[in-house]
Amino acid sequence: MSQDSDLFADAARQVLADQCTPPVVRAIESGGRAAPATQLLWAQLEATGLADALLPEDDGGAGLGLTQVFGVLEQCGAHALPLPLGETMVARALLAQGGVACPAGSITLARGERLPDGGVRCAL
Repeated sequence: MSQDSDLFADAARQVLADQCTPPVVRAIESGGRAAPATQLLWAQLEATGLADALLPEDDGGAGLGLTQVFGVLEQCGAHALPLPLGETMVARALLAQGGVACPAGSITLARGERLPDGGVRCAL
C-alpha cells in the first residue's frame, strides 16, 4: 500500500468514525428528516478529497488507482456508510476520462435502458 493510499484510508477512517455514527446512519437510511445529516456527512467526505481520489491530479484529484483506494472502500463498509462514495469516485473518474465535467454531489450508478422516446428507465 502506498503512502498516498494510507493517507486517504486514514482520512476516511477519521471522517467516518466521527461523522458516520449509528444514529446518523439510521437517520440517513430512514429518509425524511435525514437531509441535514446526509448533507453534513457528504460535505465532510468532499472536504477530505475522497470523492475525487481517482481523478487525475490535473483534474483536481489525487490520481490514485482502484487498488490504492481499497482502504477507503474498506472503511466505507466498516462504518456502514449509507452514501455512494465508491460509486461517486468511479463515476467521476470515468466522466473525467471521457472529457465530461463532473457534477457536484454524489453520483449513483444504475443499469438502465434507453426508451424509444429518448428517455432512460432504470430497473427497481
